[in-house]
Amino acid sequence: MDHKQLKTIASPQTRFASAVGGGDRQILSVVQNPKPGIRIGTEMTGIIAWAIAVPSLVAAAVGRGLDSVVPVSYSWAVPLVVLGLIVGCINAKEGVAREVRLMREEQGDYDG
Repeated sequence: MDHKQLKTIASPQTRFASAVGGGDRQILSVVQNPKPGIRIGTEMTGIIAWAIAVPSLVAAAVGRGLDSVVPVSYSWAVPLVVLGLIVGCINAKEGVAREVRLMREEQGDYDG
């Protein structure tokens, strides 16, 4: 008997058992390696927003304080807010890179 004949002779229970066995492996794979959902994206967006907003707001406050203490013809707040944005963007970029590296290490496909 060849393979085709054995496949047609196999009982419905045997075919069902092999189909269910494959489904178990698929379910186990999904449970062990869940895909990131909307919650993860929302959390990451919030983290990035705070990483940029906090340095910008601190810089704005320091700039306003300098404006009231140091009498000059220009405002300290604007350049310090720009500096806070730059620092915040670098901070957010590093945070995202760290999270991506951690996710790849958990999945086992990080090369270094």
